[in-house]
Amino acid sequence: FTQSVEPSPPREVSRPIKFIAAGRMVVKKGFADLLEAAIELSARRDEFTLEIYGDGPEYAALSQRLQKAGTTNIFLPGWTEQLSDKLAASDVFCLPSKQEAFGLVLGEAMIHGLPTIASKTDGTSQIFSFETPEQNGGLLYEAGDRVALKAHMETFLDTPQKARELGLLARTTIVDSFNINILAENFRQLVGRF
Repeated sequence: FTQSVEPSPPREVSRPIKFIAAGRMVVKKGFADLLEAAIELSARRDEFTLEIYGDGPEYAALSQRLQKAGTTNIFLPGWTEQLSDKLAASDVFCLPSKQEAFGLVLGEAMIHGLPTIASKTDGTSQIFSFETPEQNGGLLYEAGDRVALKAHMETFLDTPQKARELGLLARTTIVDSFNINILAENFRQLVGRF
């Protein structure tokens, strides 16, 4: 990650807070959970925006739900070739997947200094550790738990400085633990066992 993406310098968190998510729009990615959690925060809609980038079989249903909700701060812009720029202009990355291996988009978000709200999956356990996720830049919840997802979003609305603090930890985690040299050494050790 450190060689392929130019990191954003640390900056103050914007107001309204900008939440972002991206991926293929299929059920297992959990975007419906994220959309519902954000809709339930409608009383605070002036305090945040949410952009979910991507396309796929669930896009039409998500668009219909969004239209029915009538919100003015949640957007489904579709796929973008400028995701790195969108991440750099955001404050918090959301990964609501019900199943997820190590996601490259998560690594890219972290290299940009974005903290993450993520469901507990195999991939997020590798990155954040279920025992101490905040020390690695993330807030985790059980997959499908919309109440917990909404509560984590509110954490950043109530204490926006936490986004900057966890963002710095996220960037440190991805740079220190997942750079090419460490990954190559881990691979050598794995191959050496056989």
